[in-house]
Amino acid sequence: MRPLGEYVAVTRFNDPLEGLQQIRRYGSTADEAVSAVKAVCAERSQRTTPTPPPFGTFGDAVEWWWKAVRPMLQWSVATERNYVFARQHVDRTLSPLLVPLPRDEFEALVDSVDLPPRGRTRSLIANLIELVARHARLFD
Repeated sequence: MRPLGEYVAVTRFNDPLEGLQQIRRYGSTADEAVSAVKAVCAERSQRTTPTPPPFGTFGDAVEWWWKAVRPMLQWSVATERNYVFARQHVDRTLSPLLVPLPRDEFEALVDSVDLPPRGRTRSLIANLIELVARHARLFD
């Protein structure tokens, strides 16, 4: 129970689109909060990634992901803005990379690219790369 009398239910859920996510919902009773969490999990479990076409370059995979998968994520305006910035960096540095490659070769090439050394921007870029690679099934 929260200080204002609201109940909170929290769980971790392996979302088919976003991977492991923490789901938090509130209610005026514990049962209401738990029901809300279960409803979100049930709805998200129905989401599926569209079948990706074959890709020649990582840039092709990013473009497909941006148009086919990203809209289903229902990001906030701030998150969208942050990932637009991350995508600009990925487009500038990784688009010509030929795919598919074995995962270890892909990771070695990504590591060889001049990315920001640390911080939020690097984290967003790394997350975008992983999201695209997972949904585009570059390593099956």
